[in-house]
Amino acid sequence: MTKGFVTTNRNGISKQITATFFPAALKLKELIEANPHVEFESLLDGATLQALSGFIPGPASVHSASISSFTPEVTERRVVSMLVERAVLQKTGHGKYEIRLPRLKEFVEAWLLQEIELNRRREVPGSLIVSGPHGLLRSTKQDVPTYMVRTGLSVFHEYGVSLNFDFEDYYFNAFLNTQINLGMEEHLIHSLLRSTLLSSGREVSYALLVMFKNWAKLDAEKFLEYGQMLGVSSASERSLEFIKVFNEGGPTMPLAYGRLVEGPVFPSREEFLELVKQYEPRA
Repeated sequence: MTKGFVTTNRNGISKQITATFFPAALKLKELIEANPHVEFESLLDGATLQALSGFIPGPASVHSASISSFTPEVTERRVVSMLVERAVLQKTGHGKYEIRLPRLKEFVEAWLLQEIELNRRREVPGSLIVSGPHGLLRSTKQDVPTYMVRTGLSVFHEYGVSLNFDFEDYYFNAFLNTQINLGMEEHLIHSLLRSTLLSSGREVSYALLVMFKNWAKLDAEKFLEYGQMLGVSSASERSLEFIKVFNEGGPTMPLAYGRLVEGPVFPSREEFLELVKQYEPRA
């Protein structure tokens, strides 16, 4: 099979498919065993996997998946049409699609992690977070590959929130060998992703402070769309609501449906007000 994912052995009219040895081999074996009716030889090529990566964080539109996976939209649309026809993807409504084939999501996640770890990270030490084709690395190393671009806490000083840490936050993608231009919305979502997975109250507070100080410049639609791409829709929505309520002089953020919401630990109004005062210009 292409890309060395599996090997096909024929014995007369019978055919046996086995996984080759690589980090995602176990997930591939589970995928093949769970779907004996699928002709994976014509399915698991690099272009299809790249297009599929845009659906890993959750249901997505063709347009959103193409942006996330850096796949031309015409190619993404062609792949999605083929995968829907083969019952690999299914429509969820509102023009979005999600992975339907059992064990496929787990395999693509493992494959992406392999690509990011082996072909993009290149032994740079630090704490790695992967969401679909997106990699976030927190490292004390300064000499990193040129396609890694500083993000998150490392660039908050550009938005009026100066911070001093002994590490740098970097963004890179499984499919790019060059840097991409990131805006404030992307930097904020990268910080929210880390604070969501690691439950960091400190980091989400700094992200909220950047949003507060740059509220008039923040593109809410772009912010929410990128948050969905990286699987942090809830955190991005709550962040916008937090600043909106804070600006209106409202109380601490209410609990959703009467219970605590999974994700980052949001500060109380009093805690955030104190942080705002710390960063007010001094006369």
